Amino acid sequence: MFLAWLLIACSTTPGPAIEAVPSFADGLTTPAARACFDAACAESADSATCFATSCPERLEGWKLVPEKVQWDDEEQIFFLEAHVEHTPAGWGNVDVLRDEPVFVGVTLITPDNEEIDLAIATRFPGAFEEPFFISSEVGKPVLDLIVGVWARKIEPCDNERLGCQLFGFLLDGPMASWPPGFYDTMERQRLPPQDITLLARSGGARAAQIDAAVVQAVRGLEALLAPFGTTVTVGAPAVADAAVEQSTLRYSAPHDIALARMVVEHLGGKDAGWVRGERIDGDAQDVLELVVAGDPAHHACLLEHCADAPDLAGCEAASCQ
Repeated sequence: MFLAWLLIACSTTPGPAIEAVPSFADGLTTPAARACFDAACAESADSATCFATSCPERLEGWKLVPEKVQWDDEEQIFFLEAHVEHTPAGWGNVDVLRDEPVFVGVTLITPDNEEIDLAIATRFPGAFEEPFFISSEVGKPVLDLIVGVWARKIEPCDNERLGCQLFGFLLDGPMASWPPGFYDTMERQRLPPQDITLLARSGGARAAQIDAAVVQAVRGLEALLAPFGTTVTVGAPAVADAAVEQSTLRYSAPHDIALARMVVEHLGGKDAGWVRGERIDGDAQDVLELVVAGDPAHHACLLEHCADAPDLAGCEAASCQ
């Protein structure tokens, strides 16, 4: 009898509750991430690895691309044609679509540092990349150009900026600009001149290395300056005053600092051994100078034998092999 009662007691006593183990998918709280997982990894035996491989997160990307920029110095009329390139955020192949407009603002800066805000272009979802055109009679000399893509419009506004006074609103939340990275570096860029001269200098590099650097730099400059109608003239290579440890790009006009940075980035930046140097001393205003690094001993030879040679490559071949 006691045994029977013990069996009954054992069979009816509830055991500890078994908690459900959350799945990998349960931790995906973003709808786009979950949609990517369901499409790519629902049947995978290793959910985490599959998700990391098939559904990497993509951040939203914006780029401001000038197509044509003109400045009539005599009539003081400015014209801009440009478009925005937009890459939606998302996970893997699943996009997160932006449902709010963006705003493109154009600012011209005069030589005496007055900022002139021009008309605003609004781009709505589904048409972010449509080109826009701005033409304005400025009535003053212009030095620098800033174009920005902004996330928000603050309206009404209470600010002394001309844009607030003229339009009744301000833009906020910068997402892209020309010059690229302006809102991070605050480095202004002048409206490029009709012609820029690129000079190459050996800081120890051989003629073939200089030629390769010039070709790459010219390719980058022509792409950057094409919207402005600027031509690039290449001067004859020469020997730098001193050897350099890192290949360096220097600039003559103080408001070409952003252009110099863009060219260095085109050349591969620090990963490729390139840095932006200090401004060139002197009165020249439309010059960029490439100083290509190499062997200090080779530089010493070039400086001794080829400093005044009109044909650096020929002199190198004859005197500094």
